[in-house]
Amino acid sequence: MRDNYQIQWIALSSIHEPKSNPNVMPKAMFERLVKAVKKVGFLQPIVVRPVDDNYYEIVDGVHRARAAGMAGMTKVPCVVIDDCTADSAIAVQIGMNRMRGELDLSRVADGLVELLAAGWPVGDLLVTGFGEAEIADLLAATKAEEVEIPPEASDDSPEKPDKEWILEVSFMTRKGMMAAKKELKKQAGKEELLGEVLLRVLAEDGGNP
Repeated sequence: MRDNYQIQWIALSSIHEPKSNPNVMPKAMFERLVKAVKKVGFLQPIVVRPVDDNYYEIVDGVHRARAAGMAGMTKVPCVVIDDCTADSAIAVQIGMNRMRGELDLSRVADGLVELLAAGWPVGDLLVTGFGEAEIADLLAATKAEEVEIPPEASDDSPEKPDKEWILEVSFMTRKGMMAAKKELKKQAGKEELLGEVLLRVLAEDGGNP
């Protein structure tokens, strides 16, 4: 087992991305990564290999390096693999992206509940890498009645209409129109939707919306 690696702080200007990177990160997740670096710091070193004087190629951590730059950092901690060839770098790059394990979402949800209970606002939970809708779903899955999902994190809030709509209806007979007005007035405030009442009356009259 190799135990002689050391962490070095290297200028971002000397760190370069490889020709290709198998790890793809959506824009929204990258933005959350930048926020996480700003909030909690740069906690996971980048893995690099020296190519030339003051020229290091990233083996693992392309997105972290980009996020560091976006967060205003000029240097980042790096694990330098001195004897890593170009082909070995490809193998290590694929392996490190593949062998990260998978999250147990139930445990993630429990952790989110603990953070909320500790007073964390939902906006700060975004440093976990989950979006607001995902956080809402995870919290709902815990069935923790004592946890109230803040409205900004929920996709279940009813949408407010951005404008009023006018429905124009034609009746075959005056009798049908009067019957509709009477039925709608009678059903106002009840659980049956007024639209359903209107459609039922129209069907009886033979009119069209």
